[in-house]
Amino acid sequence: MGHESDGASRTAKLIRGDIQLEKQFKKFCKLEFSNSIVDATAQMSSEDLKAVEIMEQTTLLNVNHYQMELPWKSQQTSLPNNRALAGHRLKLLRKRLCRDPDLFGKYSTVIDDYLRKGYCEKVPDSSLSRVDGMAWYLPHHPVLRIPTRPELSLTVLPNTQIHH
Repeated sequence: MGHESDGASRTAKLIRGDIQLEKQFKKFCKLEFSNSIVDATAQMSSEDLKAVEIMEQTTLLNVNHYQMELPWKSQQTSLPNNRALAGHRLKLLRKRLCRDPDLFGKYSTVIDDYLRKGYCEKVPDSSLSRVDGMAWYLPHHPVLRIPTRPELSLTVLPNTQIHH
């Protein structure tokens, strides 16, 4: 951007060189890399092609919505064992709920509602000691809402902070 001033009035001149710069860059590439093959057409990466393939193979209509696998999800997922961390957070949550019977009642009601609606499920005892890397314990905590909306007074949310 250029700027001129004669004291009383000011003018600004915008120099737009996008097209000229692009032409110069293409000429430079032709001169410098003339022995290489450059395809100027945009193409999908191998990851993009794989995502499209997964989408085409797994997309199906389920009642009134479409469902498909996650394209970036590896089939061989291995998760770190976070049982000790989740157990520690559960112990802290238990202490908090024991100190506040009102919060405990609301928390229990929300968890029972989540179970009834199928948002979560009780893990069978046989699945608690998995060592194949296919288990992840999701700590949760209560979130209290503003008192102006009593129908939404408590929500239980997962605590998904990553700790290494």
